Amino acid sequence: MDKYPSDKTYPSDIFYSLAFKIFTALALAAFGIFAGSHIGSFAVLFQFNIRHVYLLSFAMAISSLTIFFSGIIIIYIENLLRGVMEEFEKMKSGLLYNPAESGIAAKHNNIMALCEKLNRVTIKNQPRRKKILKKIIPSMGDGAFIVSPFNCEYGSNIKIGKNFFSNFNCIILDVAPVTIGDNAMFGPHVTLATPMHPLVASERAVQDYGDGIYDLEYARPITIGNGVWLASNVTVVGGVTIGDECVVGAGSVVTRDLPSGYLCMGTPCKPIRKITDADRLFVKETYDACRPLK
Repeated sequence: MDKYPSDKTYPSDIFYSLAFKIFTALALAAFGIFAGSHIGSFAVLFQFNIRHVYLLSFAMAISSLTIFFSGIIIIYIENLLRGVMEEFEKMKSGLLYNPAESGIAAKHNNIMALCEKLNRVTIKNQPRRKKILKKIIPSMGDGAFIVSPFNCEYGSNIKIGKNFFSNFNCIILDVAPVTIGDNAMFGPHVTLATPMHPLVASERAVQDYGDGIYDLEYARPITIGNGVWLASNVTVVGGVTIGDECVVGAGSVVTRDLPSGYLCMGTPCKPIRKITDADRLFVKETYDACRPLK
């Protein structure tokens, strides 16, 4: 049985094959124009002078070699990019993928290096931190504030809404897509873990299947709604959706979906009760009056 569905068409297949065909057509057209113009020039202007025949042959040979080697380079680049994109698309789609593939491993290492760079920048240098964060997570809304250390795997699989706050040591293992809504807040040591591994140890181990080294795994997406608060040491596993304005208590392990507007806690995390108007602290009035909290 094939490791992957053979009838699935990936966007990279279409894009890079089309790009290669366009390049080939343009190259052949350029060669035809070049050859035709030189032959015409030879016939009309040079009247079959043998010296010009040699020059023309040399020029056509150089052109042909240029086109040939350009084609080889394009094929190499196409195969390289296709390999990276196919594994990346398999990864995002929840299929088994191979993180040991050289292209995807390089992308992974690059983002982890950027996270290390971010974590070395002082909290006082916010312009520098924001610039690095934008490279790590391109899809991040305005007003985000992330306290170091912060670590993720790919960054491009993370989408964060506006006014996001994360305290110390947030870890997002974004093998599958991770979507976080507006005004979400994470306490310290929150982990979002999308990766999944085979339960059978022999399938989980790194293997040489004869056609290369494989470290096969898969992942499930995580979706966190607007206004969600994950308190300290919360872990969310792959395949979970947390509804809007949900509060998850400290130390909880979220293994299943949580409804909107609920206080949830425990291992495994469960809804405890609905958050209602009775929970209001009337924060601005209480703050202005310096009243003690109940």
